[in-house]
Amino acid sequence: MANFPTATLTINFSTAVVGVDDALLVAEVASEDNDGQTSFTFDGPSPKFRVYKSPNISQVRFFPSVGSVGAAGSGSAQFTEEVQFAGFGAVSDGGARDDSYRRSNVAKPVTGAYDTLFSVGNIGSVSLIEAGFNVFQCSAQSQDPLNPIVGLARIRYNSSFTRHSLSGVSKPPGFGQDGFDRYSVIVFIVGVIG
Repeated sequence: MANFPTATLTINFSTAVVGVDDALLVAEVASEDNDGQTSFTFDGPSPKFRVYKSPNISQVRFFPSVGSVGAAGSGSAQFTEEVQFAGFGAVSDGGARDDSYRRSNVAKPVTGAYDTLFSVGNIGSVSLIEAGFNVFQCSAQSQDPLNPIVGLARIRYNSSFTRHSLSGVSKPPGFGQDGFDRYSVIVFIVGVIG
């Protein structure tokens, strides 16, 4: 029987957003887009990945270390995450109050409806600050360090994405020799505000 070496291709992502601090750009390989796979072979189908972005990003550009990136559709996925709130609003010497303790982020931009499945603690209600972004805020407030806001909520939300594929990745010289059996491709993704 012949020996057939196999290889694994790993896609690593790095993102940057040009122009503003409150933009959100997230990339991931989802197994459901790749017949259950999250690692790939050189002779198999082109790996697909998802890009989630906030609405203030008008352009997304891809810079792979090897190969090329092409469009492969779009969709929406549902996620369930916990958001945590803890602290109190300290007042600065100038009288400004820090309300950051009342905010908590989910991993992806929220598009469409969301549900608060449950909440615990003294946080009050939880709401999304702005559609298409990922920051939730609790309604409770405190300036008393001996009576802080402490709690969490479980949020179910939808997030829209664009799907992309990585193609044209070939075996590098020396691949399959001397333990060189894993290969990573970096896809640097830049979001432009506009």
